[in-house]
Amino acid sequence: MKNDKVSKSVKPVAAFSLAVPVAFFAAGASGQGASLEEIVVTAQKRSESLQDVPISINAFSDQTIRDAGIRETYELTMVVPGLSVSTTGSATVPYLRGIGSVTAAGGTELPVATFVDGVYHQNGNAANMSLANIERVEVLKGPQGTLFGRNTTGGLIHIVTKDPSQESAAEIRLSAGNYDSYGVNFYGTTGITENLAADLAVGIQKQEEGYYRNLVTGNRQGFTDDTSLRSKWKWSAEKTAVTFIADYIENENSEAFVRYVPPESVGIDGRRKAGGFFELEANTDDQIEITRSWGASIKVEHAFEPFDFMSITAYRDQDVGTISSGFDLDFTPAPMVFGVTNSYYAEYLTQEFQLTSNNEQGNSWIVGLFYMDSDAGSDITLWGNATGNARSRFWGDIATESIAVFGEYTFVFTDETRFTAGLRYTEDSREFTGGRTLTLPGATEPPPTLAPYQEDEWEELTYRAVLSHDWSDNLMLYASYNRGFKSGNFNAVAPGSPSFDPEIVDAYELGFKGTFLDNRLQFNSSLFFYKYDDLQVNIFLGATTQTVNAAEAEILGLEADLIAVVTENFRIDAGFSALDTEYVSFENVPVIRPAVDASGNPTGGNLPAAPYDATGNPLLRVSEFTANIGATYSVSLDSGEITLNLRAAYTEGFPWEADGRLTEDDYVVVNATLGWRSLDDTWGVGVMGRNIFEEKYTRVKNSTGFGDYLNPSRPATYSVYVDYRF
Repeated sequence: MKNDKVSKSVKPVAAFSLAVPVAFFAAGASGQGASLEEIVVTAQKRSESLQDVPISINAFSDQTIRDAGIRETYELTMVVPGLSVSTTGSATVPYLRGIGSVTAAGGTELPVATFVDGVYHQNGNAANMSLANIERVEVLKGPQGTLFGRNTTGGLIHIVTKDPSQESAAEIRLSAGNYDSYGVNFYGTTGITENLAADLAVGIQKQEEGYYRNLVTGNRQGFTDDTSLRSKWKWSAEKTAVTFIADYIENENSEAFVRYVPPESVGIDGRRKAGGFFELEANTDDQIEITRSWGASIKVEHAFEPFDFMSITAYRDQDVGTISSGFDLDFTPAPMVFGVTNSYYAEYLTQEFQLTSNNEQGNSWIVGLFYMDSDAGSDITLWGNATGNARSRFWGDIATESIAVFGEYTFVFTDETRFTAGLRYTEDSREFTGGRTLTLPGATEPPPTLAPYQEDEWEELTYRAVLSHDWSDNLMLYASYNRGFKSGNFNAVAPGSPSFDPEIVDAYELGFKGTFLDNRLQFNSSLFFYKYDDLQVNIFLGATTQTVNAAEAEILGLEADLIAVVTENFRIDAGFSALDTEYVSFENVPVIRPAVDASGNPTGGNLPAAPYDATGNPLLRVSEFTANIGATYSVSLDSGEITLNLRAAYTEGFPWEADGRLTEDDYVVVNATLGWRSLDDTWGVGVMGRNIFEEKYTRVKNSTGFGDYLNPSRPATYSVYVDYRF
């Protein structure tokens, strides 16, 4: 691998990492009495201090999320080193340490999964969630298989919501901003009986003026409308607790269809795009995507004498529908328009059992059983002049049954040294059905042409080993090895295409976690190496995305993050991730290239090209250097406290596709929040700004048979808020 990239990236970051402690030391005695608050996580299914867990993990409390101005999971890139997020339609697709997915089509599962209160959420359309009314967020990096029900190869984002309280309390927050945006968030909790408490969380976020202007129609485009409801009921006795959760999420947006030809490309009409970055050229504005998701879960916990028992039973149903009577297929003013009805759906039942030792000292263990029954897929219909006014429909359905047994045991050799060994056995079976119809103008829909019935099964034994040692009361060292597994699958949007193989990752990691200077400075770092076999990679073929296997890939990385309480009123947090990624073997990659004339000049649109050898190229959609820094400063007044939070996140440029033709430039996003809270913590007012310097970057860039397109970032947005707690 090309280790020089990592070394070049690390030099300025090493200087930065040293500069913060130096500045911290310079603050000297001014910080006496201030200290870090302990962050408690449940990454190992026990409540533990973040600094005691030998796993690379970032965790953030509800207050930290608020101070940073983060509203949704995709904005966690502002605080998590190595996390990036791209979009596909309305779906959010996270990449963690270089591992992610391009597609979120029905039936797919992401290598970086999302869990909410321990419940697995299957695909990217459920990955972007509101972070209002939560307790904390945990981001675990690397393969996960011996602690969570559903296994992942890249990591996971775990959102933990607030538990209801016997003490009655409520909070309401109102906000309004530019682009005719406004929001309402409510959280209330109360006791119902002596042992039963309940809560209700409501979130509404609307943005009614589009962020972008369509130069062809003269209209604004790119609005959003989000609604979320959640209620949690918890019955507690001396040794038993039963928690019931129900939620509903609905999102409407046209932002996913804001697409235009990149400046470096020529459209199918033979010209380059006119206008500015936040302007597009589309023949129609009539496009909307609606996502509806709901679910319920029951969690049963009981403390036996030698161990704790937990059961989580969950059901989720999700439907993503695209409605468009005029979708601009080629992203230019050329009259190539078609209608589309597009449905991605997922319905799944999960059951997880866990037994966990409850001794406070000595050896510890956990064993679990996980089951999932899922039915997911897509149903797409196209019509219009782009299809010769014929109506083309194709659909695919993937039924999945998964069962896994997992567990790990921690040996306590001494008070300072521990060794953990874990195993997981996973068996996934999938069935694929699908078909196509082509209805000519004026004709009735003919009988479908069914794709061949397909079924496949994959099984794998994976394992984990961790050695951790407390060098002192404030410094832990650890070394770990993980083998991760993500099963094979079918391409739901390409009926009849063959299945693709599982991906296997061997992950090696060395790290340390330390707190210094009387618990005023926390500094964690890790060096890791991933070796992938049959890495699953998403390739755009014409108008659809298909998953194929790259033979081998490697990732070498270095990460660090710190939190420094400089004074009682001033806090700094920062982090970076430096990666060196490479396809060790990836031949015969399907690609499309710009159509050219006899002189090699682009004439517009794309054509299939000879298969490409991506061996030696960096991984697609992966920035090899990301960094973030935030500063929070508060001032006490007679009336309350004013808090200012400034935050910046840097992303180094990267290739969007395996051949490296379409790329992203470096960019920096800066957010700011200024707020006031009353002395009794009842009232709060403030102002928030996101992307305040209006950095221009792309959220997705792809090549299709009709040409290249990009989906632009949002412009600078501002809002004011007021909240009241009672």
